[in-house]
Amino acid sequence: MQVIGIGDNVVDKYININKMFPGGNALNFSVYAKKLGVDSAYIGVFGNDKAADHINKVLSKFNIDTSHCRYHKGENAYAEVSINDGERKFVGTNEGGIASRLPLVFHKDDLKYRFSSSLVGKKCF
Repeated sequence: MQVIGIGDNVVDKYININKMFPGGNALNFSVYAKKLGVDSAYIGVFGNDKAADHINKVLSKFNIDTSHCRYHKGENAYAEVSINDGERKFVGTNEGGIASRLPLVFHKDDLKYRFSSSLVGKKCF
């Protein structure tokens, strides 16, 4: 079985501790599937900043195929998070970064690749 998460990727920037954690529904789907032993891939839009580099390093660590992702000049999606009294509070965002301006558009090869998978997890398609 192979699965593909299609859609969002984002980093949560915890400003109190100066750390970034990757996420997004579609990206998380791919990572958790891989952790369960399922061959997985991810298709989404990345910027060319430190946030995008961080997410790609994590995906590479898990050996998740990103060969059909798009990369554009600009900021990757992020949310700024603060921890106060043990509670998370979202304090800022770049509203989807470059992916909000240059959304994912499928090409013939992407569709062929997508339909070769057993199951597709998606945020919106």
